[in-house]
Amino acid sequence: MTVKKRRSSSSPRNPRHREKVPHLETSKPCRLIDPFNEPSTSAGPSEENVLSAFAVDGKDVNLTAELFWLKKHLSEHWSMKWLWKNTAVLDDFDRIKTLGTGSFGRVMLVKHKQSSSYYAMKILDKQKVVKLKQVEHTLNEKRILQAIDFPFLVNMQYSFKERGRQECLILIFRLVTNRWIISKSKNPNLLKKAKRALHFRMKDNSNLYMVLEFISGGEMFSHLRRIGRFSEPHSRFYAAQIVLAFEYLHSLDLIYRDLKPENLLIDSTGYLKITDFGFAKRVKGRTWTLCGTPEYLAPEIILSKGYNKAVDWWALGVLIYEMAAGYPPFFADQPIQIYEKIVSGKVKFPSHFSNELKDLLKNLLQVDLTKRFGNLKNGVADIKNHKWFGSTDWIAIYQRKITPASFSKCEPGRLLEALYPRVEGPADTRHFVEEVKDDEHWTIAAENQHADTDSLQVEAPFLPKCRGPGDASNFDDYEEEPLRISGTEKCSKEFAEF
Repeated sequence: MTVKKRRSSSSPRNPRHREKVPHLETSKPCRLIDPFNEPSTSAGPSEENVLSAFAVDGKDVNLTAELFWLKKHLSEHWSMKWLWKNTAVLDDFDRIKTLGTGSFGRVMLVKHKQSSSYYAMKILDKQKVVKLKQVEHTLNEKRILQAIDFPFLVNMQYSFKERGRQECLILIFRLVTNRWIISKSKNPNLLKKAKRALHFRMKDNSNLYMVLEFISGGEMFSHLRRIGRFSEPHSRFYAAQIVLAFEYLHSLDLIYRDLKPENLLIDSTGYLKITDFGFAKRVKGRTWTLCGTPEYLAPEIILSKGYNKAVDWWALGVLIYEMAAGYPPFFADQPIQIYEKIVSGKVKFPSHFSNELKDLLKNLLQVDLTKRFGNLKNGVADIKNHKWFGSTDWIAIYQRKITPASFSKCEPGRLLEALYPRVEGPADTRHFVEEVKDDEHWTIAAENQHADTDSLQVEAPFLPKCRGPGDASNFDDYEEEPLRISGTEKCSKEFAEF
């Protein structure tokens, strides 16, 4: 079984890469909804509970109507086949820097030549995707990204598999100027062959491309690694956005299934954007697909019992714990040991956790599905109404009205620098931390895990300092590699609908 490496540590004192488990289908049937039908919410919280949780007075935006509109938006876009068409080509962009790498591709900072806008381009190797049996999920990721629309979810701007226009224009010119030769040829199929050759040259035979909005603040993982752990107000601010995002996704029958700090980006205003929808799935009822990161897997996934949207709420509990502690609640040297701890359901809390936080985590990290928050009769309302979220203004967070507080009185030095990375220009990438080559960062985090960060008791976003829209200094540095394009078309049938 192949796995995707994770750069974080599963133990506060034993630095190691966390691994990402690929999709492995079991023999049990998976009940999927018709992709062209209106999604149902029967598997999750009732529509009445979802809407009551969003209810607000007349002075604010009517989030009840907003949720209905967003749901309609997804249903309409899900069935529009014209959205599958390519919307750009590779030659439209200048490639600047690699932001991240994965098992079958990489993400690069690019600049659109015409608009001068910066984007994050996800480049997927077709053959690797096919080899790892990720074709269906790659097509599904594109389809979900082009349909969803929510403040805390990353937006896709373009998708394509064409190489470029410049080379094609040259070929067209040659074809037109020499057409008289072809027309006088005794071979009537020569013109058809020339046209097919032109069409072939337009295609990128090796890769698929998804162009996403570029979030210059970098991954939450990088900031959490620098700081060691977040204060509870800091953790609560991020957790609230994820709760709202999951509420939206679940109302559309979408399970995310890949929550972790690496998949959470911080924008220039301090708010989160959830990215990487490769494991997201539109499901009615239960599914049996094994996927995710070992430390974040829910017990029902490990036990192959079939699962529903409740796995996302389990993962939320793991994330809140990791943000507030600096390490996940379940860690070990080997995945099998991690799974044993998860299934046991025994969680040890650090002494600095408040009673309210401990109580929330006990209800989220609940092995018994009939008792897990988010999966009960009241749905997400049980989470939003919990005492730990008592000070949270859900409407203000949804509308992104909370502004960064002044941190002039906060602890100076390393902590403040980590929260305010400097950015000198739109293409500055220095805040993407260099790849860890030793245990230094994790040792520091472990030694400081009991340090007092309660001086930052402000429920407001931390602003990463960015020099401009193309600043990538919050991202790790990677070795740059040339883009390899094959001379023969690869996997044409598998990606005909991309």
